[in-house]
Amino acid sequence: MKETKEIEDNPVKMKEIKEIETRFDKEAYGAVGQLCFLIENNKREIPGKITEMIEFFPKVFEELNGLPPPISHEHNIPVTDGVQPFKTRPYIHPFVKKIEIKRLVLEMRKYKLNQQLKENLSQAMAKIKLYADKNRAARSFETPCQLYYFPRTNSHYRQPGKAPYGLTLPAFQPWG
Repeated sequence: MKETKEIEDNPVKMKEIKEIETRFDKEAYGAVGQLCFLIENNKREIPGKITEMIEFFPKVFEELNGLPPPISHEHNIPVTDGVQPFKTRPYIHPFVKKIEIKRLVLEMRKYKLNQQLKENLSQAMAKIKLYADKNRAARSFETPCQLYYFPRTNSHYRQPGKAPYGLTLPAFQPWG
């Protein structure tokens, strides 16, 4: 028979892990186990450096017998004469005030969203311009009327009033 160990003052017996594993392998069991240890430690060993600090600052480490002692200065908020402190509970407002608050919040969100869109759009346009200039993929020139787009080839034809390959200006779509 397998060895079992008894815990003092408790009828619960502990079995070896191998025996428990063989039982679970043979049959379909489900089990939950919990093992607790209660250790009473009456020894209060404090390291030497900490005891030196406690002895050096005895007033700081003494146990309190009541409320904490009064502090040298009290923190307060100065209130101007004739002004009453507001007594609104947070998130509880009359219906009309709620509508106004919602309108203001939506307006602030819309303004912030517009600012973000403008910033993002300007950054994107700057990147596109840098990319086009870097690769020299496309060029344009201005006539007194409109801005026309021409491919990069045959750059010596790009003079005001002339178009590459003998084409006339109205053959190109306006750009911009």
